[in-house]
Amino acid sequence: MDVVDEIRTVVVAGVPDILPSDRMADKLVIHFQSLRSNGGDVQNVLYPTISKGVAFVTFDNIADAERVIKKEQSMRDEEFPKDYTLTVFKFTTDVFFYVSTEVNLSGFSGPEALIQSLRSAHRSVRICTLQQNRVTMEGPFTAVKALREDLIGKLRTNSCPSRMEQGALPRPDNTLSSIAGCSQPQRSESRCNDEDKEELEEDSVWVDSCMLMYIQKFNQEELARCLREHNVSARFEQGTDLTAVHLRGLIPGSSGVQGATLELNALVSIRQSTLRVHVLNCTRHDLRERQRLLQLCEEASVIYKDILYVPLDSCIKVVGPSTASYLFYEEVILNHV
Repeated sequence: MDVVDEIRTVVVAGVPDILPSDRMADKLVIHFQSLRSNGGDVQNVLYPTISKGVAFVTFDNIADAERVIKKEQSMRDEEFPKDYTLTVFKFTTDVFFYVSTEVNLSGFSGPEALIQSLRSAHRSVRICTLQQNRVTMEGPFTAVKALREDLIGKLRTNSCPSRMEQGALPRPDNTLSSIAGCSQPQRSESRCNDEDKEELEEDSVWVDSCMLMYIQKFNQEELARCLREHNVSARFEQGTDLTAVHLRGLIPGSSGVQGATLELNALVSIRQSTLRVHVLNCTRHDLRERQRLLQLCEEASVIYKDILYVPLDSCIKVVGPSTASYLFYEEVILNHV
């Protein structure tokens, strides 16, 4: 996709998986060419993409793309059992780092009003409500990260940090791992205690899981140096798409956590600009197919030594430099057929 196509393209999230992909692509054309969508002539629809429920729609005119972004989009058709709300936003290359996560909003008063304000402020993140004040958020990694930081900021203005640790914004429920600049971090006492005159600085940052795993595998020394030079320890709670990095200063009264946060964000951003992620889909219950793909990945990794492959429930993610990751992906696909 060239620059001209990009500025005429929108990302459509929330496409229902209720029809064959070719028919759903036709339905998207019909919807975005209708008066109801405020759209216009559609040049091309790319669906499906590597992200579930996401399509790329390219219009003939830039003005049509700009109009559909501004309007709330609801897709209806006589073949659909109900209307489906779509999230539509401007295309950027950030969409290739598409993530999904779940958040608990029980720490906020008036979650419904909060959700509406978040949808207005973060248009490129799709927010869907679940039960018990929980929501799912999906979108480009940078957009989801910005929304999470917005939420954390709102929570900090209304409560002390200890409340955050009690689950108002839960961390991903997945594998725990630790790496320390000097020693294993201890769980700190509440910073709301006025008697604590010299407290250890703490902060949390959310980063893309694939990028962090790549750094941990291929740039471990650089990560350890960052923590060591700033006198902080780090604890990682890894989710499928996002990983929470909990940083804790090792010297009372120091500002090392702030420096480590900035350096870690910069390190991840550099990897995001140079690395690409390809997805090898596999059926969750077909163990033979999954084992075959893992075997092919292991064989290919002997040749492509700068590639990380990450087995997940329904796919294997291939992470690495642009050319090498593509060649790795193509070799696995070719040998798998």
